[in-house]
Amino acid sequence: MILDQVLETLHDGELVSSLPTYVQGLALAGSYARGTAVPGSDLDLFVIFEPSGSAVYRERIEQVLSLLPQPVVRRGPVPVAHFGDSVTLLYQDRTLVQINFNTTDSIEVNPMRRSSRVLFDRSGFYARLIDASHRSATDQRIVYQEYSDWFVIRACYAINSLEKGELMKTTGYLHEMRVALAQIIRLGEGRYDQTRGPYLPLSRFETEVGAAASERLGALMPAYSRDSIEGSLLESVRAFEELQESYGDRFSYDISAVALLRIEVTKWAHL
Repeated sequence: MILDQVLETLHDGELVSSLPTYVQGLALAGSYARGTAVPGSDLDLFVIFEPSGSAVYRERIEQVLSLLPQPVVRRGPVPVAHFGDSVTLLYQDRTLVQINFNTTDSIEVNPMRRSSRVLFDRSGFYARLIDASHRSATDQRIVYQEYSDWFVIRACYAINSLEKGELMKTTGYLHEMRVALAQIIRLGEGRYDQTRGPYLPLSRFETEVGAAASERLGALMPAYSRDSIEGSLLESVRAFEELQESYGDRFSYDISAVALLRIEVTKWAHL
């Protein structure tokens, strides 16, 4: 498999030894860094360059990519918030490799860096970055606020899209609403892990907060029909209201947003 080839070049040092001098750091992220990878897991890499002008920076990305096997499909580099300039490589056996490029003056301190597995650290920069990420505190009330607000905003987008008959767009918003609900539950149940992103599989979510919450979230993704989408939207809002009743006071969430959402959904559903 292509993934085995890439991992072998990483572990035996062949890729690291061929890195140009401007590469300051290389690390695994995601499931391969945590040791939880399963068949089908993609490979996440972070590459850090020394600072340069934008044209040189792009050339350096191409030079590093040339060290890897040639993919069937390549997307990027695409700027991705909190990750840098992301390149996704797809190989014939469906292997997916995502490489996130940054420079030492652009990469941010992020709690998710804590789980990085450093493969190469030319000047100790990556070690200092991980140390800083351990010292960065995340106020869970702020995180709760962000995901709750995200849910409300996405719900309003979903209502607007549904009113215009944009069913596919509405299902996209419903997916984002479900991600927000999952994070709200994790925060409320004391299972939030700031080193992991919100797009966790339901199987992992079930081990964290139980089968009932997992089953309810799993039922929120609709079939492609107006009736199914409407039902999922209404059930998502009901779930959000119940969660705010359970956790909102503890996280000091302003329930006026819940009231606004209820008014809009009621108006839309003609209840």
